Amino acid sequence: GLGDVYKRQQLMSGTRPQYYAGLRVEYNFGSNIQEETILNRKMTRDLEHTRLRRQISETHDQLDQASRNLKASYEIAQSAESQKKFLQQAYNELKRSYDQGRIDISILIGAINRYFEGEIAFSRALGNYSVAQAEWLASRDERVSDL
Repeated sequence: GLGDVYKRQQLMSGTRPQYYAGLRVEYNFGSNIQEETILNRKMTRDLEHTRLRRQISETHDQLDQASRNLKASYEIAQSAESQKKFLQQAYNELKRSYDQGRIDISILIGAINRYFEGEIAFSRALGNYSVAQAEWLASRDERVSDL
């Protein structure tokens, strides 16, 4: 700007002796500092490439693990559902037998307890499946609300 032009004029005129101009040169004799700097930067680059490859590998492993967890929890939920159906059928048959007076009440109570345990196992399996689904979606960077 104009201020710089004014300062240059004062510098060149010699009227203001507090201004000075100089040149700084730096050279390190025999130290090979530039080659060392280049080598250091190449090694840093190689280290960062290695870190990137490791991070990519870990991300793929996490995706695979989330997918395996999702499949396993789905199969567990299916198994718990079919077990619950079998327990309900057993209860229904034992209830008929009890109504006909062929079995003791303790056997029917045991069947009721096993049926309710099956209900709880099924509910737990559904919850685990929902969590595995959310983790799988999160590992794929998708919205959990897409469930």
